[in-house]
Amino acid sequence: MRTTVYLSDYARLDSNVISGGGTDETEVIQAVFDKALEWGSLKVIVDGAALVRGLHIHSNTTVECLNKGCGFFLKDNSNCAIIRNSDFGYGSIKTFNITLIGGTYNHNCLNQEHHTLSDNPYEVMRNMPKRYTTTEKRHMTVAMEFIGIENLTVKDITVRDQRTFAFTVGNFRHVTIENTYIELENEIKFGNQDGFHFWGPGQFLTIRNVGGKTEDDFMNIGPDERDGKSSITDVLVDGVFLDSAWQGIRLLSRGKGLLDRVTIRNVTGTYGCFGFYINPWFIDKTMGNFGSITFENIDLRPQKNPLECIADENPPFLFSIGGDIENLAFKNISWYHSLDNRNIFQIGYPFHKFYHPFNRKPRIKNLLIDGLTIIEESGNINDTDYIITRGIIDRLTIYDLSIIRPQCDKGNGCLIKTNEDSEIGTLRIDRANIENIKKIVDNSDGKINKMIISNSICGGVEKQIAKSENALLLGEFQEI
Repeated sequence: MRTTVYLSDYARLDSNVISGGGTDETEVIQAVFDKALEWGSLKVIVDGAALVRGLHIHSNTTVECLNKGCGFFLKDNSNCAIIRNSDFGYGSIKTFNITLIGGTYNHNCLNQEHHTLSDNPYEVMRNMPKRYTTTEKRHMTVAMEFIGIENLTVKDITVRDQRTFAFTVGNFRHVTIENTYIELENEIKFGNQDGFHFWGPGQFLTIRNVGGKTEDDFMNIGPDERDGKSSITDVLVDGVFLDSAWQGIRLLSRGKGLLDRVTIRNVTGTYGCFGFYINPWFIDKTMGNFGSITFENIDLRPQKNPLECIADENPPFLFSIGGDIENLAFKNISWYHSLDNRNIFQIGYPFHKFYHPFNRKPRIKNLLIDGLTIIEESGNINDTDYIITRGIIDRLTIYDLSIIRPQCDKGNGCLIKTNEDSEIGTLRIDRANIENIKKIVDNSDGKINKMIISNSICGGVEKQIAKSENALLLGEFQEI
């Protein structure tokens, strides 16, 4: 039985993946996709551009576009995904073996609504904190949507002009996304034009060589963001290229849902305000549930903060970390010629409101920074506190630190600044080379039980490391 078809044999592919137009062939194309139910397996070769109002695809389906000029353009006012799986839901996995290869999927964002109202529990947020209950009837208008799926493979595609999220996957096992890019040409300010969004439950997620521009998070791995209980484990993100994205990668656990065994590495490019969130974000009594997470080879360059006019927003950062975390490791982190004095690490900040009080202190059991290079060239950064802390940190270890800054007579910058609600069990700094910073550690407000600084060379640094009777300085460092 023939199971491979060329779409132009059935439908008029007279649209354009950039400008749209042409003939609405939704019913014809959907009838082709429905052949997977009859034949048991289907491969559709898209050899042109189709205007559609949204399509559903079934198990055992491959959609392959011949090149980037082929694909799908969503018709005005469709207010839905360009493509989604047919057996859609969080109750169980009913869709298997979907592959998307090549082409452009244009969501036509300027002509779609931000959200629609839905009574389908699988389409809306659930169990949200009280102030967010208005979202429980909203279904975001996302570009590509796969909920309840096993064995999803996405390669070499372009998602263009997403109205909200570009790509959403939830309730999944074995998802691979490679060489996929997001082209946001028509930015809608505060339009939630995120990139990749993953909701639990989920296991075995591999993402390689993805990139592009978003007006919000480029990637959000939020196991229990929508329900407060689901988990995501076993994640590899390798190769992310941000092109003036507002925000980078968000890891979000807000309730009982576990995020564990996660590696994110080789992230480069430019971003506007927030690099990486690892926290619950939502203000609630819970502090999330984070297991073991590793970041490696990070070199993001900050650009002008697009949210600087909003008074209650978090000040910009590279990493914001908060919540209950078992083990968190950062390896080979670069901070190069920053435009402003933003923090590199905000540690112990669980909520989107920067100074919101704790119901209880979040706890990080082990935090390792192994390889941090800071190179500054501007006098505007002299007041920078590179690492600021709140909450409980049992062990904070920093190895192989280099801070290279211009000499300046003013400024109060320091490596680590503890706040009054900060408790650090053991702070260890080893193999550091620090230039022209006023203090290595300012512990005048917080509490450090034991501090060890060893094998380090410091120039232009105040001799007094900390002001706290609770801090014990062990080891020697050389002043030059």
